[in-house]
Amino acid sequence: MFDGFGDLMRYAGEVVRYAEPNNDPNRSRWPNHLLWEMVVAEMNDDLMEMRSGADPNPMKEVHKETHIALLMRNILGTSLSLAALNGVAFDGVGAFLEKTGHDLKCMAMGDPSKTEKQLKDAKDRYVFMSDTRSRKWG
Repeated sequence: MFDGFGDLMRYAGEVVRYAEPNNDPNRSRWPNHLLWEMVVAEMNDDLMEMRSGADPNPMKEVHKETHIALLMRNILGTSLSLAALNGVAFDGVGAFLEKTGHDLKCMAMGDPSKTEKQLKDAKDRYVFMSDTRSRKWG
């Protein structure tokens, strides 16, 4: 317990948070409360000697791949719902997904500054998964 308690508290500080509500209806985009940031910093500093020192990257990679798989299932489910709402038959799903991908690309590139900010915000949300191998998209 002594050797892993610091790791546990560091992890808790990453997955549990005290947020500062704002006008955004999506709670996940609310910023952390300054008090929470101070608590997490103090926990990380004060509990340094109670960390195992184990390399977290293998676990980060597993967590990252699991999260990517979850997001892909969500994207597929949402896309199939969109296809159903558009009256697409099963034999037209492939073409619909290609068109949807193209439409999404046009939406993203239609407002590059917004897309760039959203991408940066997403990267910042997943900073705890950094230092793992990068996925290459071509």
